[in-house]
Formats: sequence, C-alpha cells, structure tokens
Amino acid sequence: MTQRNDRYQLSFISDAALKKHTLETVGQFRTSMTLKEFRKNIVDPIKLTFDAHVYKRSIDDVIETEIVRQFNKTNENLIGYSRVRCVHNSPMTNC
Repeated sequence: MTQRNDRYQLSFISDAALKKHTLETVGQFRTSMTLKEFRKNIVDPIKLTFDAHVYKRSIDDVIETEIVRQFNKTNENLIGYSRVRCVHNSPMTNC
C-alpha cells in the first residue's frame, strides 16, 4: 500500500475524501421539524405524560426533548449509512 502524508492515516480513505464525505453528511443533518413531520412519527403519549410527571417537566419540554431525540436518531442513521457507503467504495475513493 502507498504511504501517504494524511493526518488521520486511514488506510481506506484519504483525508481530502474524508473531509468531503463528512461535510456532505453533516449537510444532511436535520435541525428543524414541522408539527406535521413530528406527527408522522409514532410517539407514545402515555410515555410523554409519564416523562413529564416523573421528571417534573412541562409537556412542551418533554416534546422538545423528543424532537431532539428524533433529530439525533436521524443524524446517527445518516452517519451509519454514510460509513457503510464509504467503506464499500474504498480504497481511497471519493465516497
């Protein structure tokens, strides 16, 4: 295998390809959601009610936390899918 001067020294991707791939993935991250989009996801209202009571939080706070949880899950899935795509396109591809 060819020796490179890459900072991260990953055998399956160059630093330039990693940076490009990371920026593309982060560009797909969700940071907002409409009420209609929120309602498409199955959310257990009983659990939200229990969370509000147990953690002594308003239902609005509990819903906001749930939205953030959904963002995180979506973004984690994007990272996972992009990793798989990148590894399958290796070695040294542009992903």
